[in-house]
Amino acid sequence: MQVLITKKTLSKVKTSFGSHLMLARKRELPALRTERADPDSQVQMPLFVL
Repeated sequence: MQVLITKKTLSKVKTSFGSHLMLARKRELPALRTERADPDSQVQMPLFVL
C-alpha cells in the first residue's frame, strides 16, 4: 500500500511541477516573440512586387 501511495504522490508532484513550468513558459512567450521579431525584421530583406 505504501508503494502505491508513494507512486500516486510522486505523480501529483510531477504534474504540479509540470504545470508550473508550462505557466512560466506561457508568461515568457510574448517577450521571447518580441525579442525574436526585432532581429528578424533587421535581417530579412523586404520583398518588392513589380
